[in-house]
Amino acid sequence: MAWQFILSDLQGAVHGELTQASSRKVSDPWMRVPTASCSIPLWHPLADTVMSTACLLRCYRTDDLTGTRTLVFHGPVLTAEENADSGSQTIGITAVGVFARLAKRLLGTTRAGIEFGTVPSPVDLSVIGRNIVDTVNGSSYTGITTSSTGGSGAITTNTGEPAATGKWWLKPAAEAIAEISAGLNSFEWRVRPTEPISGLSHPRIGLIDFAPQSTFDVLRSDAIYEYGTTRANIASYSRKVSRETFINRAWISVQGWPDGPAVVNGVKQNVIVSSDNPSVVADSLYEEVVPEGGVTDNNLRILIAQFHLKYRAKARQQITFTPAPNSRPTPYVDYFVGESIRARAEVRGVTRFDALFRVFGITFDIDANGAETIEIELIEPA
Repeated sequence: MAWQFILSDLQGAVHGELTQASSRKVSDPWMRVPTASCSIPLWHPLADTVMSTACLLRCYRTDDLTGTRTLVFHGPVLTAEENADSGSQTIGITAVGVFARLAKRLLGTTRAGIEFGTVPSPVDLSVIGRNIVDTVNGSSYTGITTSSTGGSGAITTNTGEPAATGKWWLKPAAEAIAEISAGLNSFEWRVRPTEPISGLSHPRIGLIDFAPQSTFDVLRSDAIYEYGTTRANIASYSRKVSRETFINRAWISVQGWPDGPAVVNGVKQNVIVSSDNPSVVADSLYEEVVPEGGVTDNNLRILIAQFHLKYRAKARQQITFTPAPNSRPTPYVDYFVGESIRARAEVRGVTRFDALFRVFGITFDIDANGAETIEIELIEPA
């Protein structure tokens, strides 16, 4: 596979390609901030540029078989570290996806605070997600534009509560999005890297989608990975079954408790608890207070508790594997991060696993000759 690492200024004007780069790596995780990194020699023509100015990094991958060229990563350079000794003189470069800018943008910067979904009618949480991004963009453009991807299906239930979230004061926008997405039937999000397109103070370099899981989690039935079988397109794998985050009872507290239940817009709020009773009987009781994410609608708070139980009241299986060189399927052609594929392994005639898994991350290590090693992270249940 051919890769290009392109350095530009914050307006997207290209400085040049990072040729002679070593230790190139791109990580594309689901609903987390992607990263890209590399090292260049100290005598590289762009060495002074990356050390003295703010830059953007673009990473392109071209599939050898189909010729498909994909912009896998686009984001600001976070660190440039110069190191020299008797053996080498290099600059290590690390960049982060543009969503990271939302961690440095605050909601509710006035005494009045901020709340979303402030009409007494059903409110789609994915719309609130878009409103959060639009709000911080209204202060100063982030480089991320919201798309019109469909609603989440998670709504307030018209109980007369005039607010779905908040009030928030000095709340990082990325944190707010992460918290309100943690609800049963809530939304998921992704940022699609884009070529620089003229924006306001900065160009648009990412397009953010808010939608239900069903929109993103497409089943790629032809994308199959196997170990120890005739297909044999997995070179190696590791499998972890974890109960580290296991709970079977989720509590959500409320501001003002236990001195007295808070009253938000005339509606009394109480501590909420939800249990997976069969698991409590079988496994004993494991309980935890989970964050309410600023959600003030009682029905949505119940959905948050149920969301935690859905994924945490059972063991989570994580499989990380390296595909065999030059094998199919291939990422960004046959499937994408966030979609589901099939993976199975057989060792000495015994099936170790065989299930549909969601792709939760892809990491590429690219050597000096352009040859890549891929590591794919699968999660079940997803």
